[in-house]
Amino acid sequence: MPVHCNRLWPSRAEAVAAPRGAIRLGVCPGCGMIYNLAFDPARVEYTADYENSLHFSPRFQAYAEQLAERLIREHGLAGRRIVEIGCGKGEFLAILCRDGRNQGLGFDASYDGSVDEAVAGHVRIVREHFSEASVREPADLVCCRHVLEHVDRPAAFLAGVRDAARRAGSPRVFFEVPDG
Repeated sequence: MPVHCNRLWPSRAEAVAAPRGAIRLGVCPGCGMIYNLAFDPARVEYTADYENSLHFSPRFQAYAEQLAERLIREHGLAGRRIVEIGCGKGEFLAILCRDGRNQGLGFDASYDGSVDEAVAGHVRIVREHFSEASVREPADLVCCRHVLEHVDRPAAFLAGVRDAARRAGSPRVFFEVPDG
């Protein structure tokens, strides 16, 4: 299978020659997470060519708007600091910042440099993978949507997020993963 299902190639020849990898599915009996036992992180490269946005879909956009509204309402996220891990192009972080008048910090190695003009002064995105040392300032929410299934060692990643959250003042932490 192609290593990246979301990468857009400039030509048919480059698409046909795209890096490939094996899929051997496994499931964790403890948490039910389905993952690829043959996953090779050395084959994966997240760049601006990686197109993972679903916000072109009116249904997905409506879902993202409703989710942001719910998080803002349930967690009092007005005038707060939000960190999003794996924020892609920053669309969801932009919604959280626009609707809650929040400040946002996003991390994504595939970020392409575009920020919604409505939140340009309120959202900063760092073009790198999140690490435990990434969060150096207090935060009120750390969110991570549709990222965990891309991580080679999810337990170690979650431990790093936990430790970063503790240093950030123990904010609310929100994870969302696709339903397999």
